[in-house]
Amino acid sequence: MADTTDRVSDTAHADRVSDTDPVDAGLDRGNQAYEAGDLGAAIAAYEDAVRALTPADDGRAADVYENLGIAYWQLGRWRPAIRAFLRVLDGDPGGREQSLRLLVGCLFRDGLPLDGERLLIAYEARFGPHPEGWTRG
Repeated sequence: MADTTDRVSDTAHADRVSDTDPVDAGLDRGNQAYEAGDLGAAIAAYEDAVRALTPADDGRAADVYENLGIAYWQLGRWRPAIRAFLRVLDGDPGGREQSLRLLVGCLFRDGLPLDGERLLIAYEARFGPHPEGWTRG
């Protein structure tokens, strides 16, 4: 398990959320539900935000997908978490330490050791040893 520093990204602030911005509204609802411990509601809200994303939202899509991945990770739902974290990293494995770290753990836990090892190499090259102690072969 990751330590208590694994947190959802709080990019939706009350002063930015409006009825006309479904991405920020979904992200805000998801963050509130996550903090309240209602992971099912958080996932539903983050998925609403994902569905509302457009090409113009490219800059904030990573926050939405990372939060979705963390919520799935908290529930031990490795495959949906993997998909979300892969979207966060989008070809740049070193782009976000938290997403890469959690992705490596999801891959090993879901029985995908070759993929886990491949991304563990990327993690170690950028950030050092994996804090959960995952090792190669």
